[in-house]
Amino acid sequence: MKTLAIFFMILSGSALFAQSSDYHWFLEELYFGRQPSPKSASMGGGFSAYTENEFGSYYNPALTSLDKGLTINTSFSQGYPGYKGTSYNFLNASYNFKKVGTFSVSSYNVNYKIVERSWIPEDQNEYLYKNNHTIYTFNYSRDISKDFIAGININSVQPHYFNPYNSKQYLESLNKSLYSLDAGILIKIPVSKINADVFQGVQIGGAFYNITNSKAYTPAESYYEPAYYFPLPQIFRLGFSYNINIRKNKLISNLSLMNLLVHLENESVVNSNRNNEQKIGIEGTLIDLISVRAGYSSMDKDNINYGIGLNLPISLLLEKKSPVDISINYASLKPVPTDNYIEYPEDVTKYQMLSFKLNWTPGF
Repeated sequence: MKTLAIFFMILSGSALFAQSSDYHWFLEELYFGRQPSPKSASMGGGFSAYTENEFGSYYNPALTSLDKGLTINTSFSQGYPGYKGTSYNFLNASYNFKKVGTFSVSSYNVNYKIVERSWIPEDQNEYLYKNNHTIYTFNYSRDISKDFIAGININSVQPHYFNPYNSKQYLESLNKSLYSLDAGILIKIPVSKINADVFQGVQIGGAFYNITNSKAYTPAESYYEPAYYFPLPQIFRLGFSYNINIRKNKLISNLSLMNLLVHLENESVVNSNRNNEQKIGIEGTLIDLISVRAGYSSMDKDNINYGIGLNLPISLLLEKKSPVDISINYASLKPVPTDNYIEYPEDVTKYQMLSFKLNWTPGF
């Protein structure tokens, strides 16, 4: 309990002492424009207390320890309001060493174009901004005790802006590498069994991103223009999940009959004046094969999101010694409006997300 209290103090203390009204939507496309998991996106966007390693280092650095062996996550999506040719890609690989902890590496990339003069053909448009931003993350997490997991992220943020109106010196300073640190915890709360075939689980997850309050600096371009700081967002997430699993199944004894999960989360950007965001999502899975999801976010009050997933639990079906599990998830969603949203002639009314996950647990 002493260790648990110390981690809570670190997370909450970092949030309380962060500089307020400082973040002005630098790299918004990476941090708020999209997220890597179709599961989370269709469940309101909150996953800090989820029950497995689903793009774990992105949602909570502690989640990567929930899967055993090797886990690979990747996802793809396209389209973003105001931009042309936008593509997102996330790739993550983690390995859980039983007594050492879990090591994970990931990259999260966005490419997009801004055409200032939309009435001119793109190949003739001299005001075409091609931007490319990537976050590389090294993650480590481990079980501190039986029901307590902690994790950290070390991030290398690589912005790449191009704007013909800015000087070379300005762009070089804006495009310098930034480094930040994140921390997260996950607490499992024991719940008594309803009976031999019905299991319950309760989890609380907390994560704080950019503890170091990292920021870019650009010098003044003229006597009349001041120098600027461009801080990265400091994001604080606190989540709760409840999971109930009904194991008894006469069709296939190795598979659960039904699994139901409810997730609640509050997210705030503590170094800005952005309002807190409340998220709620629900996921139902039948015979460990088909999942349906729905969710709601206070930032997107007009829409309830939906998504589906297909799981291939080869290890359970075939009882292999070194099992492999594969899951595919899809979501078709409307873009969530942001404070920095600008409407351009080419708009995006919907976007699709597709992800793949592979988990291999060696038999030794």
